[in-house]
Amino acid sequence: MQHSRALEELGQKDGIIDCGGAELNKQKVQHSEDGKWLFVAGGNDIQVYSYASQELVCTLRHHAAKVTGIAVSPFHKMQLFTSSMDGHVAVWDYSDGRLLRYIDFGAPLHRFALSPGKIEPLVFCLVTKTDISEPKNVIVGMPSHLLTERQLGTTTLGDHLASAQQFLQLGSGKNQSDFVFTYNGKFLVSYVNKRVLMYNLEMDEAYKYEVECTVTSVTSHPSQMCIATGNRIGQIHLWYEFGKSESAVVTTVYHWHAHAVADLQFTTDGTYLLSGGEESVLVLWQLATNRKYFRPRLGSPITRVSCSPGDQYFTVCLQSNVIRVVSGLNNDVQFTLGGLRKAFLQDPKALGMKTGLVYNPRLNTIAMNSTPGFIQFYSPSSGGVLQELDVVGLNYVSRPNEAPLVQTTVEHIAFSPGDGKWMTTVEARDDGCTAPELRLKMWRFNEHYQSYILCACVDPPHDKPVTSLAFQPHPCVSEEFSHMLVSTSLDGKFKVWVLLGGEDEGEEAWACRSVGYYHSLPCRGAQFSADGSLLAVNYGRCITLWNPIASAIKTVLNGVLQKEEFKHVVFGQHSSSHCLVAATSSHLYVWDLLSCSVLWCVEASVERLVADPFGMLVAAFVSMTTDADGTKAIHVYLISPLCSAPMAIHEDVCKGGVLGAVFVPGAMKKGVSTRSTLFFMDPKQTLYCLGDKDRLTDGTMIPSVESLHQIQKTEQAFVEIFGDPFQTRVPPNQLFPQTDAIIHSVNGTQHHQVYNAPPHALPPMSGLCMSFLKSLLPAAAKEPSSIDVTNGLSGDGEKGCDIGGESEDDDNENRPQEINFVTEVSMDIELAYERTTQVEAYEWLFVPP
Repeated sequence: MQHSRALEELGQKDGIIDCGGAELNKQKVQHSEDGKWLFVAGGNDIQVYSYASQELVCTLRHHAAKVTGIAVSPFHKMQLFTSSMDGHVAVWDYSDGRLLRYIDFGAPLHRFALSPGKIEPLVFCLVTKTDISEPKNVIVGMPSHLLTERQLGTTTLGDHLASAQQFLQLGSGKNQSDFVFTYNGKFLVSYVNKRVLMYNLEMDEAYKYEVECTVTSVTSHPSQMCIATGNRIGQIHLWYEFGKSESAVVTTVYHWHAHAVADLQFTTDGTYLLSGGEESVLVLWQLATNRKYFRPRLGSPITRVSCSPGDQYFTVCLQSNVIRVVSGLNNDVQFTLGGLRKAFLQDPKALGMKTGLVYNPRLNTIAMNSTPGFIQFYSPSSGGVLQELDVVGLNYVSRPNEAPLVQTTVEHIAFSPGDGKWMTTVEARDDGCTAPELRLKMWRFNEHYQSYILCACVDPPHDKPVTSLAFQPHPCVSEEFSHMLVSTSLDGKFKVWVLLGGEDEGEEAWACRSVGYYHSLPCRGAQFSADGSLLAVNYGRCITLWNPIASAIKTVLNGVLQKEEFKHVVFGQHSSSHCLVAATSSHLYVWDLLSCSVLWCVEASVERLVADPFGMLVAAFVSMTTDADGTKAIHVYLISPLCSAPMAIHEDVCKGGVLGAVFVPGAMKKGVSTRSTLFFMDPKQTLYCLGDKDRLTDGTMIPSVESLHQIQKTEQAFVEIFGDPFQTRVPPNQLFPQTDAIIHSVNGTQHHQVYNAPPHALPPMSGLCMSFLKSLLPAAAKEPSSIDVTNGLSGDGEKGCDIGGESEDDDNENRPQEINFVTEVSMDIELAYERTTQVEAYEWLFVPP
């Protein structure tokens, strides 16, 4: 077999690449006749795994929609039949991954099976017939000789499907039930709600049996005239003597499951029956003795079960998008298959993916939610999950009754900058009845175990739910502490946590250094500036800027166009590090922090805002309602805070919203880092990334900041040795033609030192000498009018601020410093904002690509 990676040549749409998250748990895992290969339906593809190597061997790609059925041909052992919602039934030679032929039914195929006939198998499909007054879901069948020739899109619904023999009608709506055949192919069995439907293919007779509870699964015995059905309340019925009157049918009832039986499967010799459901327990029923054997704690609810030839392995599909391969000898889990884990909760209305996507610099992975209480580390380079970490330390427990069980979930993740040595998590649980649970945990990376080890736990860190975690990007060199972490909460407080240094690993300790709040408003989030010298805390209708070291407020920013709350706040990076980008439900603001004025503002409904810490772009996910049913289409705008015109646009990247987004740095090539990649996740928890084919408004590619820095260092070294061979230089602003900001060359050692200093560490602009201000302007440029900066915004911003609290004494040396800021924003400042704020006339949401 040819080896191929899982991410190789995935289908793309306008530069959007599917990186994982395809559902692997919807269809039964099929096995080759010799028991060497597993066939897994994953999205639009069929993945072939090896039992020996436990690795993905190849991927069969043909279908344009979700695969709905897989079956190994009973006569040609190397052939595989697959069906899809695109209406195709394809025949594969899986030994070399080659498509032999296919037929287009012209209608979506919801289910698929092959009849175990003795002469020639029949192809049976569950389709929705729309050529009648009311659409109906029916099971139709046709001889497999129709697949002897490849049909290149010429086969239509009227050609074959309308003329195909109809066997069972399952009604309208979403009645897309499974169907099976008896071992001899005599009976076709399916179910709808509280009815079990059977069709005698030899006598051309249909039977209908009423039951007391809704049927959820069905399977057939491999060597006897017996079928098994599972229902919604956990009962399993074995049916004998069917195909007669309802009074003549003999049934046997087994009951262990507390919830619905998700799937059933007889072993190949028929001595055991496998069942699974929400309890996350695989149950083996020994039919001769009525004894039960269990394989508990599989991690999440079971959706599908199947057996390999000879019953050497049992394959169990889980709701978390994981496939466990269980030994048929001792019921131990041999290995695990699967891609991205699905974050789920028992309450279908609850959001499982709460952490979003967070970049881990230590492992070069993306951290996100997994099964309840776990986080997973996805590796973009390999396209798989590198490892999982149990944060909560509790086993999965199914709900005791019909009401969903509220579980402890991980809500926030943050990693220390640079090496990612430290990780912090926040876990919470609140069922509305018992006392809420809220814990802040600090984890340290262990080189020996190559995993994070719990070092500290704060229970609780705040009085109300935590809204954000943020590490200081570049920790200040201090003898007192080495790392700084900020947590915000709906209790209105943000807390600054520091790592108290020690020479040995065991001497390090986390402590709360200070506590701050503003007008008792709830904190919505916090972000550090690129150099870590400024902290922005979102208080809904205003954004406060703080000095994190001195715990002093600097200024307050307000949105003056609309009295709306800010949802997202990020700082610009590198050349735009003096800019602050914030979004409300209808507007996007960009502030120039040097003058505390709005640089530009556009009308946009931003779902998520994420800055590239390795470049200079900011990605804005903008929602626009385009469909008739009100479904939101998400567009990605890559912008520079210095310019209101988008630098790149990706239209309709997903539907419904965005669960998370993050930039991941590119690989190093010849000592230069390539451009970072944007990853994002849609509501179906499918992970995508923006490909290399970015569509820019000016048709040029944006160079990465790392590349520019490397070029500048190389040129500087060349000039120091050989001198400058050019009399003129290309201005830096010409590298980005759409940037409105003007960057001027300034000579002199003192001026270069000012440029190299962090912008927030500089003295107030109003305090600089006039000669320095004039030196920044071009000689022929017209001198702009001076800007009146109020005293309340100068210096440390402490004038007019009433800072509450008392200094720490010897008795309260270890208590955190609480600062109460009760300053109201003056009317003069608001008027100044109104004078400097201008809405761009540029129609930002409709820029042609």
